Amino acid sequence: MNEGWSRGQRLAIVAASAVAVAGLWLTGDKSIGNLALVVLSVGAALAVAWLSRSRPATAFGILFLVATLSRGAISTPVGNMRLEQPAIVAGFAALLLAPSRLDLRRLRPLWPIGAAFGVYIACLGLSSVLFAPDRADSLRMTFWTGLSMAGGLLGFLLLARGSGREMEWICRSGYVQALAGILIAVLFFTLGPVLLAGSDPAPGVQDPLSSLPKVFALSWEANIYASLLAALTIFGLDKVLSGGRLLDKLLVPLMAVAIALGMTRGAYVGLAVGLAVYACSAVAPRRFWAQPAVRRVGIRVAAVGGGLLAGLFVAAVLLPGGRPLTPPLDLSKPGWGRGPVAVASGTPSATPSATPSATPVRRRRRTCYLRPTPLPSGLSA
Repeated sequence: MNEGWSRGQRLAIVAASAVAVAGLWLTGDKSIGNLALVVLSVGAALAVAWLSRSRPATAFGILFLVATLSRGAISTPVGNMRLEQPAIVAGFAALLLAPSRLDLRRLRPLWPIGAAFGVYIACLGLSSVLFAPDRADSLRMTFWTGLSMAGGLLGFLLLARGSGREMEWICRSGYVQALAGILIAVLFFTLGPVLLAGSDPAPGVQDPLSSLPKVFALSWEANIYASLLAALTIFGLDKVLSGGRLLDKLLVPLMAVAIALGMTRGAYVGLAVGLAVYACSAVAPRRFWAQPAVRRVGIRVAAVGGGLLAGLFVAAVLLPGGRPLTPPLDLSKPGWGRGPVAVASGTPSATPSATPSATPVRRRRRTCYLRPTPLPSGLSA
């Protein structure tokens, strides 16, 4: 696993990661949540740099997985930083420091694509300098945009050095998003609609107090979540048809179920069109129309379509709109802040209750009789 780097280089990678964690946390938001994001982001950067030489396919998979977690952002003095951006910098540094096994002659026909990206970033930079009302803020946004676009180039370079196992990591990213989305929907149904106090009452759910709540799980918002899963479902279907494991055959339809939780019609249409195109491309070029391959492809496509239809029913059950508000959860209180918890006892209490009974008690009415007093002499009654 570590044959790509010497002992000194591995120690340098670990030391640089520790310094990056300390620097990002001390110069930015010092909350525990931001520290967790910093550790996750720098940990991914360490893994990408560590594996870029020996296992480039795994390095690509980690980079892709972190890039799908678009909801998280690290607070820095120069703006919010996406979780995958430290991994992009670390990946390029590792490729530049390591002897390359990449045949650059194969990449020369692709130089117009790189030139087009360069022209785009240059135009953004000139626009920021010449026309932006806030020049510094606009240039900062241009820098972050260029760094994210460079992630595509890094992914391509890693894929060109890879061993063909990239599909597994792409599917794993979809599985993570789908399972997170379903778990969030279940929590919203059982404990919601208000789970936490503050501006985000139900993490992972968009507009939780509206008539149409939507799940976005670990993505930026519901449209990105559903569209991402729709695209990754096609990759998962191809993996299943290529001899995937039993777990893949179960999780790919589950991704289709999770798509429906995003309540995005564009994702539904995109998945339907993608399935139709994939089915035609899988059987038409080889003229498999009269062979069992048509049935095999059709069964898998139907399973994905059935998963989407089942997901629409699941979304209607787990994501009802207009629910009454609930108190925020408080794990330090009995019943998580939702009320007292009654604890049954096996023996009756010996101490009488000080609370007055709600049952009226009838008291006996007493009759008082007066003893007659004798009158003085000389007086008569």
